[in-house]
Amino acid sequence: MPPADQLEGVRVAGALESWGYGQDRALLLAGLLHDVGKSRAAGGARYRMAITLMEAFSPGLLQRIIRRDGDVATLWRHAEIGAEMTRHSLPADSVRLIRDHHKDAGGDERLRALQEADALF
Repeated sequence: MPPADQLEGVRVAGALESWGYGQDRALLLAGLLHDVGKSRAAGGARYRMAITLMEAFSPGLLQRIIRRDGDVATLWRHAEIGAEMTRHSLPADSVRLIRDHHKDAGGDERLRALQEADALF
């Protein structure tokens, strides 16, 4: 993982710990590694910024680019990719949290906490 993603993971896990989840090993591991799938894509920050802007202002354009550009598609699917990368080394619940960290949390308090911590950084 690039250093910036490593730092973000440490910060997310730290926020979770400070919110009372310090004994939830599966959640802390998911916090540390929630963006590990981004390591499979090139492009860095410029791709991430472009995706964020297109998601907000031109989702149709974003979908067309995803179909044509492998790196953008990888960044867009990083949660699924990260879950696949960690499925043999992390607890199943950590893998689920990594996979779902951009999905609707519904009533899942732990997933919501991961999303809120991720949104801080």
